[in-house]
Order: sequence, then structure tokens, then C-alpha cells
Amino acid sequence: MSKSLLILPVVLVLYLSVITAQESPDVQSTTPLTSSGLIQQLTNPKIPFLSETDNLTSTRTINSYQILDNGFLLASTIYQLWMGGVWDNQQKISQTYNTQNWLTEMLQEIWNGTTWITNARAVYTYTGNGFVSRITYQDWNGSDWVNTSRDSYSYNSNNLVSEYLFEVWTGASWVNNYHHLYTYYGNDNLQTQLYQNWNGTSWVNFTKDTYQWNSNDMLTEKLSEYWDGAAWVNNVMWTYAYDANNNPVNKTQFDWNGATWVNYIQHLSTYDSNGNKIEYLNQNWDANDGWVNNWRNSYQYDAMNNQTEILSQDWDAVAMQWVNDWLITNTFNTQNLVETSLAQNCNPGTGWENNWFITYAYDADGNQTTKIQQNWNGTDWENYLKIISTWIPVTGIDDEQFGVKSFQLFNNYPNPFNPSTTIKFFIETTSEVSLIVFDVLGNEVAQLVNRTLERGNYNVQFTQNNLSSGVYFYKLIVKSDNGKENFTDVKKMILMK
Repeated sequence: MSKSLLILPVVLVLYLSVITAQESPDVQSTTPLTSSGLIQQLTNPKIPFLSETDNLTSTRTINSYQILDNGFLLASTIYQLWMGGVWDNQQKISQTYNTQNWLTEMLQEIWNGTTWITNARAVYTYTGNGFVSRITYQDWNGSDWVNTSRDSYSYNSNNLVSEYLFEVWTGASWVNNYHHLYTYYGNDNLQTQLYQNWNGTSWVNFTKDTYQWNSNDMLTEKLSEYWDGAAWVNNVMWTYAYDANNNPVNKTQFDWNGATWVNYIQHLSTYDSNGNKIEYLNQNWDANDGWVNNWRNSYQYDAMNNQTEILSQDWDAVAMQWVNDWLITNTFNTQNLVETSLAQNCNPGTGWENNWFITYAYDADGNQTTKIQQNWNGTDWENYLKIISTWIPVTGIDDEQFGVKSFQLFNNYPNPFNPSTTIKFFIETTSEVSLIVFDVLGNEVAQLVNRTLERGNYNVQFTQNNLSSGVYFYKLIVKSDNGKENFTDVKKMILMK
């Protein structure tokens, strides 16, 4: 599989994400956002709990609360390309919020050389509980908004998504296109995900995924089947293994050959003592040789556990050695926000060659204000893309209006800290609540909360003078009166002495 870091094509890139330890090594360019159908690509939340390696126990409701932990809302984003020696506007995305600070509209405008022209929008509506019930995508025809498609979400009694429905507008009415149906185990872990297409009169089975979990609510197996017209047939299966700290260490894919499961691909991850991933190894199955190296990513971190380097290498089966492929180097400011990202490709004949370079700027509140990408032309850096973001502070509301309508654990502040930090969380209903701090080995070092709490926002101060510097984790566990676990989330913090 090719993994080369290609210079992004000269089309508008919707968003250049900060390069982190993601395991898709290609730099992904994004289709220009020129219609409401493409706004859907940007804003459609789909189902955010289908990651194959993450702990999938976080709340499975669809919401569009846009408030950052520092109390700011994204107001607008402008995308510019470097053309003729100047930055030239391409498009602008503006967000509108209601009095509860929920996103109600995302508007896209296109620059015509003189002014911004309305082009498309996504309109959000919510349930009484504050969960997204529908997102409608519309194009502007010059005088009116015209429907194109919409997403609809239904929820069960536990506020978990039970159905996602996609419909298209025919000009006169909404017509079904496809939908996803979800079922859950008694502990609210996902059990099945059924995909069906609309044939004009009824729903027709397409694929089905079934999930298995361990006692720690970690995904252990995903079975994917397809419908052959009469019965479900095995297709692909993934299995997952974890270390003592619940870090994913093995993800293996098996293909069905008609009679039995056959090894196909496995991904192996290793971690340092701080819980940082330091290697991600991809291997293919060979019927004669067993697991054979394919490629690997190696990661390096600074003293604050910021990821400073990703090195990707391919396996040379002839020379039986690793060969450099691409390298990304990140630098960070004193607030641990990324300042620069440099991507280089390795040329077997000449060594490392520049590819692209991204610089980031922030306001005094840590909000990203500009992001500039430059591409290497062989001798010098050339401007390519600039993204300008504006933010608005949330004012005049109390904590219970702070855009939160479900259980939520926020990032601690400050982070890193010495010796004190504040942990904030929100409880939707009266519940049994535990807030526990662990070290990287999974040892409990402090229990900050262990009692019944009523609905509301809570700030808990964690002060520790006896612990050594390093990475620690804080875990929020929320249970109902009958002991059923409603919500669990874990976040990382750094004690720096």
C-alpha cells in the first residue's frame, strides 16, 4: 500500500488537521466544499462511536455543542489560496447558535472576486433533551433555499441513537435513501449496526456489524456480514487486544473464504511508560511465511508528552530491513499548542526532501486563529493555503446553560499543572458519581469524588505534592440508582514539577 506524503493538489482543502498519531499515513486532501451535499461531508456527525481502537463507552448521542473548554464558540472560518502573489479568498463557513449555544446553522459562502456569495447551508434541529434530531442540507438558488438532503436521528429511552436516516429531496418530497439501525447491550455498549437501502417500496438488508466487549467495556470483536438476498454471510472480522492500561495493542483483520476465517492484516501498537504510543506496526499475512512486516510508524515525544515526530518506514523484504518513507516533525509553544509541522519524503537516492510546512497562530485564549500551509517547489517554500478562524466568547449564561445537556468530562485546567489543577464535569441527572485518578500503570492514586450528586456542573480541585512528575489519568464514572453505568470517560493530565 502506498503511503507517500503527496503535495496536496491545488484545490481548496477543507481543513488541514494537526498531524497526530493517526494510523492513516497519507495526508488527506478534502473535496472543495461547493454544495450542501459537501457541507454534509463536513458537518454530518454520523455515529461517533465506531472507532476501531478507542474505548467506545462515551455517550452515544449526537449533539452539536460547539463550546470549547475555554468557553469560546467558533464563529467563522475563511479559506484562502495563494494566487498571483496575494492571498485570495475562496470560501467562508459561518456558524450560528441559539440562546443555548447549540449550533443551528452552518452557512457556506463563495468569494466571487468582489464579495461573498451565499451558496449552501446546513440547518440543525434538536430534541427536547438537546440532541440533534435532524440536519437539513440546502443550496441557495439565488432567491430561495432549496432542499437537497437531510439526516435524521432517533433515540431510545437511554438517549442512544437507535436509527440514522438519510433522505434526498426530489423537488416535491423527501425520499428514503438508506438508514442504519442500532441495538445495544444492557450496559449500553453497541451490539449491532444494521445497514439497509431503500428500493422504492421497502428496506433491503445490505450489511450488518456485530460487536463484542470485555468486562472493561473495551471492544474485543467486530463481525461484519453482508446480505446475499436470503441470509447473512460472513465477510470480515476484527479482533482487538489491550494491555493492562487498556491501551490497544493488537487489531487483527480476518477475511472469510467461504469455509473459515483467514488471517489478513494485523496492527501492533507499543507504548512508553507515560502511555504514549511509540510504534504502530502493520503486518500482512502470508500463507507460507506467516505474519510479514509491511510498514510501521514510530513516534517521539518531548518532556510534556507532545508528539514531536512521526517516522514512517516500509519493510524491504529483499534486504530484510526498514526503509525510510516519510517524516513529520512538530514543534510546540509554551502552552503545548502545535506551532509548526514539517513533512518530508525520503528519496532513496538523495535522502530527506521537503514536502509541506504548516505554521499555526493562536489568540491569547489559545484559540487557533491562522493556519498556513506552504509547499516545497524544489528550492524554496511557496505559500499555498491559509485558514483564518474567528471565535466568540460565551457570556451571560450560567453553567447549566453552558452548552452541555448530557454527562460530560472536560479537560483539566491548567494542564500541565503543579501542584494543583481543576477538573470540571457535568451531571445530567442525579447519579452515583466517582472521579478517580490513576497513574500510567493503572494504580489508583486518588479518589476525588465518590457520592451521589444532583444535576449540574462540578469543579473539583486536584492538589498533589507527593506524586512525581509524569502522566496521570482521571476517570469519571456515573451510575444510576440501580447501579447501571450510564457514562464513563477518561482524560489525561500531566504533573510537571
